[in-house]
Amino acid sequence: MISLLTLTLALLSSEPSVLWGEAARLEAAGRPEEGAALLKPLAQRQPKDYDLQMRVAWLYFQAKRYEIAERHYLRALEVSPTAWDAKEGLAWSQYHQNQREAATRTLESLAQDHPENLDRALRLATLHAQMQAHPEAERRYRRALALDGAHEAAQTGLAWSLYHQGKRKAASQAVNALARLQPKSYTGSMKLAWLHFEMKAYHDAEEHYRAALAQSLASEDARLGLAWSLYYQGEEGEAGDLFKGLLAQRPKDNSVLQGYQLTHPPWYWTVELGGTNHDYGKHPDVTSGFSGKASLAVTNRNWVFQGSFQRDQFHYEPRSFNWNDTEASDVEQGTFYLGLGYNKPRFGLKLDGTYVSSNYLDPSPRAVAVTSRWSTLGSLFLTLAMIQVDDLPITSERLHWSFPLTARLVIDLGATATQDLDGANLLWYDATATMHQGPISFFAGGGAGEHRNAFEPPSFYSLSGLMRWRGTSGVKLWIAQTYFASAFFEMAEFETDDDTPWSEAHTIMWTGGAIGATFATQ
Repeated sequence: MISLLTLTLALLSSEPSVLWGEAARLEAAGRPEEGAALLKPLAQRQPKDYDLQMRVAWLYFQAKRYEIAERHYLRALEVSPTAWDAKEGLAWSQYHQNQREAATRTLESLAQDHPENLDRALRLATLHAQMQAHPEAERRYRRALALDGAHEAAQTGLAWSLYHQGKRKAASQAVNALARLQPKSYTGSMKLAWLHFEMKAYHDAEEHYRAALAQSLASEDARLGLAWSLYYQGEEGEAGDLFKGLLAQRPKDNSVLQGYQLTHPPWYWTVELGGTNHDYGKHPDVTSGFSGKASLAVTNRNWVFQGSFQRDQFHYEPRSFNWNDTEASDVEQGTFYLGLGYNKPRFGLKLDGTYVSSNYLDPSPRAVAVTSRWSTLGSLFLTLAMIQVDDLPITSERLHWSFPLTARLVIDLGATATQDLDGANLLWYDATATMHQGPISFFAGGGAGEHRNAFEPPSFYSLSGLMRWRGTSGVKLWIAQTYFASAFFEMAEFETDDDTPWSEAHTIMWTGGAIGATFATQ
């Protein structure tokens, strides 16, 4: 609302200077629309006053009332049809109303009004570039270069207009043409290097940063630019040395710190202890169990070393297949796991080894799996495993696709096929979703499979869930997790020894937790 003072001034005085001064005060106070409303009646009484129409148009433009600003710019053009400022303001008002074709026509009329003016040609090209009309900007920059082939700003603008059209090679050539417009110097090399770097032409940027260092060997800016150019080309070794040298000179420079951390990734040591209690419900053979686990992982950005030991205890009481003569017993099993992985942005390799020591399975099974990873939209894993159980070799292949929908939500799809020499095979399909929200992670998944052997084919279904909480303290990461709802459903039909059909459905529930810590070392 217009203030009482403003209304009083407007009523008691028709002096234009008073109104102009009050409009300026309102504009300075961040109230341009009120200032425009104050001058608008005066502009209606004096439609031939070019400066007044332009002033009202500009105030409405600042208030983002583009349709009203457009009307006043048109009135100013009625007074002065070739006025550059009025046509430029009109073009911007049309652009902000998504009238792109009208804005282009307005700018075209500017070119007709000033055909041989270099400064105007450059300004016109810049307006097209600012309005993201890059093909037209390219044409206008080439027109400016036709007027002055050694104009540095025109050549730079041409390079950017080409880059924004996806013409990377032509843009790089346009930047290199700048080198012919100026003598070799540190400043010139740094400018060319920066342009190439911003246009993601990192090899060309490297060359110009090296040229700048030849002019000034002590330049920290040139070494920093060279380090990033090398990093983005995959030359992490030399880039890391440059970042390390700069770290002593610029210990608080975020760009240096980030580059050093990327090229010298810290090692994370994670120790975790956990246990799980099993309730097998109506399982025909196993009634209860408990598993304890200890694990150690040493990782950085490229390497993964993992090891774990798990001790399982189950109460085994066989009651199916007329095996009633078998005594109940407590089954114990120890499982050792070692894993080694190497990951790059588009390739990864992982080797896994498992050894199981058990008083239930003898001789002990062994497994070695090779995992390769390709990174496309998500991550694709292929695992091949060879397992030996009771002198019976088993082969297993698993295909696993991980797709990040967002930074916090990841969907995993997998399929596994397992076969032994007796012809028994298992097909298993699963899907999981993982979501991270602050220190809490949620996991939910399920799967279905079919096991074919000498009996009728049983089917398996599973549903599971997990919630994990992470709290941080310095370099420590504490983990606590709970299996809050995890169930396994089995529906099977077998022929028992006395030819009596047997079918059973049962649920396995287990709950557990773990606590651990992660320590970072450089």
